Amino acid sequence: MKSKLLACCFIVTQWCLAQNMTIPDPAFKSYLLVAYTNFSGDPNNFVVYPRIDSNQDGEISFAEALAVEGLDFGYANINNLEGLQYFTNVKKISTYYAGFPNFYQPTLTNLEELSLLNSVGSSSLTAVDVSPNLNLKKFQCNSHQITSLDLSANIKLRDVDLICPALTSLNLSNLYNLKNLSYLGSVPTIDLSDAVNLLRLSCIGRTNSYTYPQQNLLTSLDLSAQIKLSYLDITGNLISSLDVSACQNLEALLIANNRIETLNIENLEHVRLFYCENNLLTSLDVHNFFNLKNFNCSNNQLNSLSTQNGIIEEYISFSGNPDLQSVCCDANEVVYMENLCNQYNNEAAVVNGRCESATNRIAMYPNPVGELLHLSANVDILRVEVFSANGMLVMSSDSVSDAVEMSTLKSGLYFLKVYTNQEVNTMKFVKL
Repeated sequence: MKSKLLACCFIVTQWCLAQNMTIPDPAFKSYLLVAYTNFSGDPNNFVVYPRIDSNQDGEISFAEALAVEGLDFGYANINNLEGLQYFTNVKKISTYYAGFPNFYQPTLTNLEELSLLNSVGSSSLTAVDVSPNLNLKKFQCNSHQITSLDLSANIKLRDVDLICPALTSLNLSNLYNLKNLSYLGSVPTIDLSDAVNLLRLSCIGRTNSYTYPQQNLLTSLDLSAQIKLSYLDITGNLISSLDVSACQNLEALLIANNRIETLNIENLEHVRLFYCENNLLTSLDVHNFFNLKNFNCSNNQLNSLSTQNGIIEEYISFSGNPDLQSVCCDANEVVYMENLCNQYNNEAAVVNGRCESATNRIAMYPNPVGELLHLSANVDILRVEVFSANGMLVMSSDSVSDAVEMSTLKSGLYFLKVYTNQEVNTMKFVKL
């Protein structure tokens, strides 16, 4: 009797799955009849998947819906998503034209990637609720009408990309796994206290070549929890004070076109790209940026500038600072900096390659070095350490005069750490 009952249940289930679903939106149904069960986001990885309408009967059955793992709506003008709730195994959904007014699909519990983009004009999308989609890892949304977005339930999110100029409420609580955040909206600040693993943050507002009708309006930003952050771009906001001292892994610091008067870059050593032009800074010291390649601090209110970091930058600009009085640089770039001062009509600025008057200043020369590396300091040097390019300690000394013997080192790139009773300076040099 039990076996007959199971057989009946199986037959009923198969019959139900074989039934065709109702899809009221003709554009949605037309898409499904020609679409495939999945799509590859990698143009170099071309895979031919079977069609969703596997029996080519011009209808979509419940069984056919369960076989789908990815839906790329492209530019299909879909206004009604009725029927999507039956695609419960779908992992990826992408559209370049969100013609439907809202997105709420609580049955799509396997969804991992959702892209609601708008590349063809004004989107009809006014509300998005992804709280039931707990497996979501990547979320993109482009809408000029959404005003509120709560992602606090989506704790698996790693990548979030939002272009929502009207957004005035954004909840990013509990996003401990978030790695990349790109945001454009109208909130005055973003609470990132839980995003402790964030690696990249981009909140671009107005720039010379890239604007939105409602650009970002950030007036403050707390990055004290972002100790792993390596890339920061907040170009074109309204920020007046910024502290990035906790972000010791930063390699790109792009903060141009704000209103920054106070900037804390203490503890930063690995910055390669630093753009802070068009702010209100009066002094700037990047002597710890031993890997700096591109640096632009033009159009501030600088009185003093220090770039004595042991290297010659590939690109540097400090034009538009008419009150500049002193430039402290490496000895082997004095002429270069003097030429720039003349070019910028800052002939009165004093360019110094030794900077003995600066407190806590450590200078080394020559660089590149042959046998002896000379050190100049206004404070007592307690210890020096030399590291290879891969971070291995190759030399150390607790008794240092004004020169360090380098004859035993092989040719190559090295890093020198100089310890005083007040600070630790890191500089880069080349051994000939």
